[in-house]
Amino acid sequence: MIFTPHLGNFKRGILATITMKLNDGVTAEQVASAFATAYEGKPGVRVKGETIPRIQDVENTPFCDIGYKVQGQHIIVVSAIDNLLKGASSQAMQCLNIKNQFAQLTALV
Repeated sequence: MIFTPHLGNFKRGILATITMKLNDGVTAEQVASAFATAYEGKPGVRVKGETIPRIQDVENTPFCDIGYKVQGQHIIVVSAIDNLLKGASSQAMQCLNIKNQFAQLTALV
């Protein structure tokens, strides 16, 4: 696995690329199914499929956008977050919401 955080002249936000080798025989359809299953019902994560996420799409939101592309035996995953709204304070608010049985993103969107 190769993890590459991208540095740039961003007003806010973090963009990261993760490249991994797939096991032999894993198909793009299986990868899509795995992402859909893993993030189903996760209100803070938006899986964009083969659309590469952009920082501009998550600015001023508590969302993590994830996109991926299968290329041969490798998968390239790109994630984007607004580090000010997906930082520790927002995570604390999300945990408080869960503890009190509120919708996870209450007061965050």
